[in-house]
Parts: sequence; structure tokens; C-alpha cells
Amino acid sequence: MTHRLMCLVALCLTFVAVIVPAFAPGQPKTDPAEEAAAQAAANIGRLPEIKGKKIGVDEFRMADGKPTQATVYVAELVELALTRQSRAPHSGFDVVTRSYLCQVMRENKLRTNDQVDPEAVKKLGMLSDADFLVPGRITAFGSRIRVSVQLIETETGKQKWADAFSLPVDEGLKRLVTAAVASDTCGAESPAPPSRPSTEPSRLQVKVWTSKKAYRIGEPIQVGVRVTRDAYVTLVDLGTSGQVTVLYPNRFYQNNFVRAGVDVLIPATDAGFVLAVQGPKGFEQIRAIATEEPVSFAPSDFSNPNVAFRSLDRNQTRNISVEKNRVPPGKWAEDVIAIEIQP
Repeated sequence: MTHRLMCLVALCLTFVAVIVPAFAPGQPKTDPAEEAAAQAAANIGRLPEIKGKKIGVDEFRMADGKPTQATVYVAELVELALTRQSRAPHSGFDVVTRSYLCQVMRENKLRTNDQVDPEAVKKLGMLSDADFLVPGRITAFGSRIRVSVQLIETETGKQKWADAFSLPVDEGLKRLVTAAVASDTCGAESPAPPSRPSTEPSRLQVKVWTSKKAYRIGEPIQVGVRVTRDAYVTLVDLGTSGQVTVLYPNRFYQNNFVRAGVDVLIPATDAGFVLAVQGPKGFEQIRAIATEEPVSFAPSDFSNPNVAFRSLDRNQTRNISVEKNRVPPGKWAEDVIAIEIQP
């Protein structure tokens, strides 16, 4: 009897030893999307070109160019995987957050659209900390989706690496593929709430404009600016060539203090100089920055008669965002316009 009981116990233990691992805790089910994102990040991390560089995950879109919740989900997985990869020993690269990239794109009315535009990539690289961008595209094929990923060098706009992976579509991912996002993921602001009457003094605001929406190369241009409160105004031009130039102040107008409600034209009619539109063709951004206290983004010494305008390098351009964070809320205002440059 004892022998039979011992055999029965041994049999039960054997049965338990066989079936328990299938239900044992601590063995989470792997997500194919996470695994694929981790593999893509690992492949990028092995590239010698990214050593000492900064990478930002750009927009992911569906094959028709539209963002969905699936494109946002996959982009976030890729960013998370790259962030983990960057924290590994001897990784040699850093990650610029998508939220910061989106902020830069919105502030400067930049977006790569549904196609990877090399000129837009260069401008985004100039204005942000990213040396490389990682955009992606998702194509649905019945029960699977195909995700293509690229690595774009912002300085040249050239593709340095590309890969693709396929994922099975479960019910959750299927819903994400067809679910629209509330607004464009990086190129547009969320709708502003309705304005309400306020008893507070008017906050600092700035408005910048030109007489036309499009100019031909070589055509003269005049930029207007107005503020609601006395302020110091800086006009920054992001040319189609990628060059960043401070239009105001300049050697002819070294004092950039502007009175409230006064229209200032750069150049004035009697200025003695003309601003001519430069090429190549494309869209150019002019950004007006107003501060209640003077802020310098570039050297202001115009003693050299051959230097009329200051150009900003990459670090000086990024310094604009740094200075913005130092200015108290309400004492900084911006406005951006885009003009088309035609041949």
C-alpha cells in the first residue's frame, strides 16, 4: 500500500512538473512588434555612422500618407527601443525625443509630409538636436503589415540605412491600423479652445508678414513686423538653402527695440539697401521673436562694413530654444510665416 502510494505521489509530481511551466508566472508573452522594434534599434546601434550622434524618430505613416494610431504606436515602440539601446554600455549615441522634434516642427511650420523631403529634413536637423531621423511607413497586407524603417542624415538629407519587417495583425493591431488620430502627429497644433474675455493686461504678441506669398529668385522682399507691447524683436530667416540668417537687427538697424503698435518694415523704403530673395526654389520660413527684455542670439558687432547680416550656425540656432526656456512666460512671443521661392 505504501509502495503504491509512493508511486502515485511520484506520478502526480511528474504530472505537475510537466504542466506547471506552461502556466507558470514570470513568463510574459512576447509582442512581435516590440521584438521587431528592438531588432531595428539594435541594427541601427551597430552602424559606425551614428557614434557620437543624436537620433530622433520622425513620423511613421500608412502607405496612403496618413497617420493612424498604428503609426503612432509603432513609432513609439521604435523610439523606446532606441532609447534602451542608447543606454547600453558603449552605445555611443543619444536619442532626441519625438515630443521635442514635434515642438520644433510646429514652431517653424516644418513637416516631412507623407514623403521624406530632403530639404525639410535638413531644416529640421538645423533647428533641432537630431543628426539623424528615423521615419517609417506601414503597409497593410490582409493578415499582416509591413513596416519599413529608414535612417536619414539631416545634414545631407541622404538615406544611410533602411530595413523592413513584417508583423501579424491581431484584433488589437487591426483596430489601430484603421483608427484615425485626433490631429496630424507633428505638423499641426491641436484646435485652440474658444477665446474668452479677459480682464488681464494684453500679453505680448508679435505679427510678421510680407506683401506676397510667393517670390521669384532675385526679387526684392520687404518684411513687416508689429508687436502689441514694447519689445525687442529678432527676425530669423531659414532659407531654402538651409542657411539661417538674422535679418533684424542688422548693420543698418542695430537697435531692435520696437514700440507697441508701430509697423516696422525691413528694409524701410529709405533704408539704402534691398533684400533680394535667394534660391534654390522651395519654401522659406521667416520667424519673428519678440521679448520684453533684450536677448542676443548671435554676435551683434557690426564694426566690419562688409558684414551686414549675421548667419547662425547649428549650435546658435538651437540656442533660440534654450533662451526661450529661460524667459518668463508671457515675456516671449513668436510668429512664423512661410513664403514660396519660385525660379
